[in-house]
Amino acid sequence: MTVLAAAARALIHDPVLSEEVTWDPGGGADMETVRAVVKAPDQIDDFRGAPIHSETVILSVLVADLPNPVAGQLFTVRGEARAVQGVPRRGATGLIWEIDTQPASAP
Repeated sequence: MTVLAAAARALIHDPVLSEEVTWDPGGGADMETVRAVVKAPDQIDDFRGAPIHSETVILSVLVADLPNPVAGQLFTVRGEARAVQGVPRRGATGLIWEIDTQPASAP
């Protein structure tokens, strides 16, 4: 493990900075618990002069802990089901996923 990978692991697994979230890979696979830094920034977009507020939660998860997240998969964050929105992005180092989520629609 490189020094950078060790530092990323220490940050993501720090109990003060991160929390446990549950990931449902779908396809009948078992749900897994991973650690993530949870960010909930207000996102306001402009559409033809009208402000649109998006409820978004961004999860930062180690690539080593979650090898292949895809759009539509579900996470449970603070008791709320959230769906992966769009394509997860790797950070500049390639060690951490930035996963944008939205509230999951009711079945």
